[in-house]
Amino acid sequence: MFIIIPPLFIILLFAVYHYIRPTRTNSTHKHPDPFPFPKHHIYPPNGHQGSKSPSHEPQRPRRKTPLQQQLASDKALYYQLQNFQDYPEVLPVARKRLLELINHCIQEVSKLPDQDKAKTILSIPSFDAEALKNFLQAQDDITTARFQEYLKRRKDGGEREMFKDRSYAEYWIRQSAPVKYVDGSWLGGVHRVTTRPQERRWTKTAWQILSEELGDGDLEKNHVAVYERLVHSVGGKGRGDEKEFVESGNRDARVWTAAVAQLAVSLESDEFLPEVLGFNMAYEALPFHLLVTNHELKELSIDPYYFLLHIVIDNNDSGHSAMGREAVVGLINSAPNEVTAQALWRRVQAGFILAEGLPTTPTPHSPTILKLLEIFDRKAITAKPMHIACPAKIGGKNGKTISEWLDPEKYHSHCHDFLIALAESRWITPGEPEESRLLQELKWGGRMFGAFTNEEVVVLRAWIEELGDQTYLVPKPTTVMEDYQKFIGRGKLPRAVVKEQMPVQVQLVDAPKGATEAGNKTEIPLQRALSLLILAAAPFEYLPSHLVMTASPNGMAAIKVLRALYGFLPETEMVAGMDEVHRGEPLGVVEISQRLGGRLDESDGLVRVVMGMSRMPRKYWWELVGVQMGLVEGVMKERVWREYGVEKELVEELGQIAGRVRGVLRSSVEKAGKEERERVRRGQWVVMEALQKGRRRSEVEREC
Repeated sequence: MFIIIPPLFIILLFAVYHYIRPTRTNSTHKHPDPFPFPKHHIYPPNGHQGSKSPSHEPQRPRRKTPLQQQLASDKALYYQLQNFQDYPEVLPVARKRLLELINHCIQEVSKLPDQDKAKTILSIPSFDAEALKNFLQAQDDITTARFQEYLKRRKDGGEREMFKDRSYAEYWIRQSAPVKYVDGSWLGGVHRVTTRPQERRWTKTAWQILSEELGDGDLEKNHVAVYERLVHSVGGKGRGDEKEFVESGNRDARVWTAAVAQLAVSLESDEFLPEVLGFNMAYEALPFHLLVTNHELKELSIDPYYFLLHIVIDNNDSGHSAMGREAVVGLINSAPNEVTAQALWRRVQAGFILAEGLPTTPTPHSPTILKLLEIFDRKAITAKPMHIACPAKIGGKNGKTISEWLDPEKYHSHCHDFLIALAESRWITPGEPEESRLLQELKWGGRMFGAFTNEEVVVLRAWIEELGDQTYLVPKPTTVMEDYQKFIGRGKLPRAVVKEQMPVQVQLVDAPKGATEAGNKTEIPLQRALSLLILAAAPFEYLPSHLVMTASPNGMAAIKVLRALYGFLPETEMVAGMDEVHRGEPLGVVEISQRLGGRLDESDGLVRVVMGMSRMPRKYWWELVGVQMGLVEGVMKERVWREYGVEKELVEELGQIAGRVRGVLRSSVEKAGKEERERVRRGQWVVMEALQKGRRRSEVEREC
């Protein structure tokens, strides 16, 4: 059997290959650093991401739109915040970005007509707990009504409204990952040992929400792990703190910006606490898109459990929505006077506006994009053989050749990623069709003249114009956060404490042989014991700022340790929800110490070392396990506190907390290897040596 190939096709194939074949060149082009901070590059700004493959793209400098510059900057910031112990210089950059985002969202809501402002949190000008409850209930009622209308449309024969097909649903899940991998991170900095005593009851409620988001120490229930499993089931790669993930084809600016806001707002929770609680209150409300996502994923036979989980656990009766509101009401009602209460309310509103003002879902496909996807679908059969001889890729090292992108059998599985790769290539100049090389090649005299009809070119042109849309651009403020400052009614912004959070270098030494097995019977002066009792809650307190790290067996062990030290009830199969809130005042190790007149002595060398190590949980993980064990044995034994004359109830409470912590740590160490156990001993020695030195110093002082 012979296949007759038309001569015209052969000529066209030769012309296309001759034009796109790799060319040798000795010239090099040095690209400017697209990131606002030094030392680290995720990928070069030319879209190739370091690929050495021959380029299918004309070699000319590529102009980045302001939105693309924002995307590159936010992706880099996201990566560095996920790994901030390796990039401490990013902390002041993140604070500035947070303030820009708050300022921008306040600007946008202030532009709304009065009738639209009346539908926002601004409809409550002065704090009123009942008005707040009614407002949040009204928001839920509106969402419920919208969903009922949606269900009626579907029952009447309407098509799916979020996901046209399974391919787009899988793409949407992958695109949403940057936000989902930081789910709850805005609460990662609350309820630390430095939190002000008068705020700890309400920060404990907020931290409980975070704990339940993290599965209360059960990896199977950890929300980040649940979403990670979902992403990997639909072809996603990498974990949220890995380069592979950040370098993947996710170029949706608004998703990365929203994720950066969630990470940044947690960095200085003590100073931004009202904003954090306001942000949380908005985020825990029930959004319409969540209900539709759950409904349509189920239709497409994709596991919707992550989304169902949030619909249920965030309920406004006993779930996270109710707890978030309770934390806000409690904080404001605890204010010493009306002026302070109203000032706190304005800052809560600012946080609420930030959460409401930054979309967290991928940018939906416009009608133009849907038409363009259909056009390429129709052309795939014809176009694939025309490019089969070209090895060049579009999309860089994670990209594909043109024939691979346009493979008719696989096109539907990656068509959405293809459009992203094409948009980022040098064939397209966003917002400028006439400057785009692809459009030029479709005109008379171009090598692709006649490949697209006139109507198809109209669609292509409209798509390129849409790529220049700056809707989700967050511009730099013309004055220094003026809108935010005016809104909260104060001349100064919350105090910057990023320097105090900078990781420090710690010199560790090996423990003398047998030292840690000998136990610790060191006597400690009462005030130092009270300070170190507070310190006992510090070793793992920075871990919740690294949510991806919590999605592991070690991370779950640390969450259980923190739950015990913070005074939460032991874990069960269920969530505590509002039951824990109704228990009243928290009674963790910090509260017990403060009730006895204790405070954290930050001039103590041991305190400084442990606090420094705690900020780097990835680097010092096993040493921190040892430090935690050393503090439990050194300052949490019931015998010690009975000798100090502490009341029986508090001594027994400390004993129960210490027992829970010992059980978790013992289980972790039993699974560790030889090297890890040596690191644990090194951490124990940090505590024991400091206590022994303190004892000798006390004896000298008594003799004098």
